[in-house]
Amino acid sequence: QIATDVDFVNVVFDVASGDSDYTLTLTTPDEYYWRVQAVDNNGLLSSWSDVWMFTRLADTNPPVVELLYPVGGEYLSGEVTILWDATDDFTPNVDLPITIEYRCGGPWQILASDEENDGVYLWDTTGYPDGTIYMIRISTEDYWGNMGSDESYTTFTVDNTAPETTAYLDPATPDGENNWYVSNVRITLVTENMSRFLNPVTISKIAGEGYTMYKIDDGDWQEYFVPFTVIEDGEHTVEYYSVDNAGNEEPVKSVDFK
Repeated sequence: QIATDVDFVNVVFDVASGDSDYTLTLTTPDEYYWRVQAVDNNGLLSSWSDVWMFTRLADTNPPVVELLYPVGGEYLSGEVTILWDATDDFTPNVDLPITIEYRCGGPWQILASDEENDGVYLWDTTGYPDGTIYMIRISTEDYWGNMGSDESYTTFTVDNTAPETTAYLDPATPDGENNWYVSNVRITLVTENMSRFLNPVTISKIAGEGYTMYKIDDGDWQEYFVPFTVIEDGEHTVEYYSVDNAGNEEPVKSVDFK
């Protein structure tokens, strides 16, 4: 038995156990008194043991929360795995309720509340507007009402819109008879809104950034960096597509000329 008075009038725990030790959680700071009693196989009770006393101190330290992903600077699309770590000095980690919030320039909005503290939450970003100023915050509260939180150190981008690539031919129209080109054809691929928030650019693939691929007729796919020229006679098809920073892939497009 555990009580808040030496006479055991205010008993807070009265537990029967077949083990010689017992683990419990006391959430209220106070002085506590405890004693034990044995029972044999015939159900006969012993006298109560001596009384011992201990003090449950108040916990004033907040839980330690660390947001692991996304922390800022990322380009995200589709389902995103939010990662965190949350611990406390006294409250068991599994008992820390997790609240996940987001914002995109405005006030914090609840994404999920009373989540299990397993360090993982799957966020479907397709239900949220594209934007460049998103942030995530993870917070929790221990038994004593101490709050702990962590948030993205800077903004990240949510982009679920595929880029749009346009092929520009030079000359722009056939310069021969019957829609044939007499001149060599120079092709420039321009991708609009590679992340939906950039100015129109002719992009190339830099680590972690978007890229454009193309192929001529039955040739191999190759990465586009600069305008190229088709000099062979005959009818030709150039296929192309782009992938943006967030991984959104454009459907393959094509342009025909002869």
